[in-house]
Order: sequence, then structure tokens, then C-alpha cells
Amino acid sequence: IIHRDLKPANVKVTADGTVKLLDFGLAKAISNRRDSSAGTGEDSPTLTMGATEAGMILGTAAYMAPEQAKGKPVDKRADIWAYGVVLYELLTGELPADKLQPPSRKVQIDVRLDEIVLRALEAKPELRYQTAADLRTHPEIPSLGPQLCAR
Repeated sequence: IIHRDLKPANVKVTADGTVKLLDFGLAKAISNRRDSSAGTGEDSPTLTMGATEAGMILGTAAYMAPEQAKGKPVDKRADIWAYGVVLYELLTGELPADKLQPPSRKVQIDVRLDEIVLRALEAKPELRYQTAADLRTHPEIPSLGPQLCAR
């Protein structure tokens, strides 16, 4: 499934600490065919203007991957971009300034975490993590857990 609208408002933590992803209203099942929905709209909230057709605006502008914002076909790597934006915002308190340039401010918690965030925020989809499993199995993820939980 491609969520296509991953953002802080759609991520909740339950009382027992379980992270839940909400609002699958724009989600699309992955098929052999590439998803041709996309979006633009700098100051718009979630946009759902009709069915998913080529060039349709879908998502929340600040969290859209560059290819999504340009109206190009998207795949699971667009959600990885959005995850990178959410993580960057969580760690720095701000959104990345430019979709086409790496963030000017690093997360400044750990150099290994910078590497993870910056790779998720690669403008070119082929340079990002290709799947969530790739991100989850990044060699530094297990060693960062205790540092992140302590913050």
C-alpha cells in the first residue's frame, strides 16, 4: 500500500506506546501498474480532488515527495520521503526548506541519524531507501534506539 499522505496528523501513539498510522483515504494498493496520481499546492491541506487520475492533486504539500509535487508517478518511495520529512520535523522542529536540496540543518543528534534522514530525503527516488524494509534494516537503526528513546 502506498499511503500518499503520511504526515504528523496521521501518526498517533496509543497509551501503551504503539504507533498507529491513520487515514488511508488516499492510499493505493501497489499493483504492477505505476501509480499515476500526484500533486501540487503549496498552502493546501489534504487535497482530494476526484478519483486518482494522472496529474490529480493528492496529499499534503509539505510532505509530498518531489516527484509527487511535480505530478509524476509515485510509488512506495514517496512514502519514504514523507517519513523522512516527519522524522526531520520531529528531530529539528522544522520542515526541510527545499524538496530538491538536502536540508541545510542536520538533526544534530547523531551523525548516523543524519545519514538515515538525509537518505530518506533524497530528491531522486532511486537514491532513497527503496523500501521500508531497507530503512528498517539500515545498519545503524538498532544502535540508535536507546539514544532516541532517551531524548
